[in-house]
Amino acid sequence: MASKRPGSNSVVCEPKKKCKHMTISVQQKVDLLRKLDKSVLVRTLCQQHNIGSSTIYDIKKQKNHLLKFYSECESKKNMEVHRTLKEGS
Repeated sequence: MASKRPGSNSVVCEPKKKCKHMTISVQQKVDLLRKLDKSVLVRTLCQQHNIGSSTIYDIKKQKNHLLKFYSECESKKNMEVHRTLKEGS
């Protein structure tokens, strides 16, 4: 019976590269949510926007709060620049 452990001649994989810190706008987050509703794969969205899967799942958790904030804003064009859900002073 063959051993399940890798031998000394096996190739060791490099550790996964960490994604560079990316901040995305509220508009992009809403677009991601719309694509998720259309059953686009998370992996595809990660590659398209160069973000990690955990970021997409965090956005998905904030869906109700994010959509409420987006619908209550006065200027949709401003949401292309706005990156947080905090009101301006």
